[in-house]
Amino acid sequence: RRLARTRRSFTALGVGLLLLVGGGAALAGWTSREARRADDASRVGLQASIADLSARLDRSEAELQDRLDGATTERDDALRQLADARRGMEALSTHAGELQRQHDDLTAKAAAEHDQRLTELGEAAHVRSQLLESEQRVAGLQAAIAGVTTARDEAKQAESPRAEAEPAPAMVTTSTAMLNLARRATTVLHASGAPDVALVEVQSVSQGALAGLLVKFEDPDGGPARVLRAATGDIVVDRGRTGLRLLDVATADGQPAPIELVLLPTIDRAAWEALGVVVPADAASSSRLAKALGALLEPQGWHVAELRGCDAGTLVGLRLQQQDANGLVTRELRAERGVLGPGELLELSDGTLKVGADERPFYQNVYRLPLPGADFAAWRATLAAEAR
Repeated sequence: RRLARTRRSFTALGVGLLLLVGGGAALAGWTSREARRADDASRVGLQASIADLSARLDRSEAELQDRLDGATTERDDALRQLADARRGMEALSTHAGELQRQHDDLTAKAAAEHDQRLTELGEAAHVRSQLLESEQRVAGLQAAIAGVTTARDEAKQAESPRAEAEPAPAMVTTSTAMLNLARRATTVLHASGAPDVALVEVQSVSQGALAGLLVKFEDPDGGPARVLRAATGDIVVDRGRTGLRLLDVATADGQPAPIELVLLPTIDRAAWEALGVVVPADAASSSRLAKALGALLEPQGWHVAELRGCDAGTLVGLRLQQQDANGLVTRELRAERGVLGPGELLELSDGTLKVGADERPFYQNVYRLPLPGADFAAWRATLAAEAR
């Protein structure tokens, strides 16, 4: 019985072991199948994701390729346009070079013609001078002939009182008078402070002004002269500056030109009036006024470097300087207007004071320069002598 019980126990144990082994095998097989099933599902999902990503990459690659093709096309178009623009620029540069050469040629021709015209005018002036000298000699000969004729007539009258005297030959004075007038006017012009200006022709003096002028302006630096024609020339005072004003001006080749003012810093009133030219009452010599003003300022260490003119007793365009022992400018006053008095002072306005390199405008637009002990009587005498 014990053996049977033992056998039954071993049999039950064996059956249990078999069942346990079979269940484990079944469980392992099921687990393996589930794992393979999960792997298959993951593989399918991964393949789908890879396919989707590949499709998107293909689309992106296609879009980028399209953009690249468009950019390449635009670059090619831009390169073609740049090449066209470069060719156009080269053509324009070539054309501009041709135009510049033509302009240079025309400028050279115009300069040559202008020089030729000036030469012709100079030669004409020389011929006029020679003509004047010839006419003067002829006039002298005619006067001598007239003297001889008069003496002969007197002798004939002495021999035959009833004989009629022969008339003296007529003298041609029109050209001579015109050239004499131009020469006299040029002399007065030079004496009035315009040495580089000459009146080649002056037809007449009409209504207090010169008429029919041919004016030559010499270049002080030795350059070519400038020639202008003017219908009239009169003496005027422009913003305190006295000068000969040329009206209805034209160049030597007939082109219209602006009004010209020839400054006369040492105007000779009597000489101009002797020519028949009217001189305004307020016309004044800026040089003589500057000299008289310098005498007033000299005791204070100032000298007049510039004075443009005088307008109704107001000095215009002043520049005063102080210098050290070596002649270097230490202080400088610039003013548009200046008035002497009341009191012993010079009142300047609209200007600046410069000390060394520092230049500043006047305080409240006015600078008063005291002149104690200055001789204002000499200044008033000079001012009265200039004003008529």
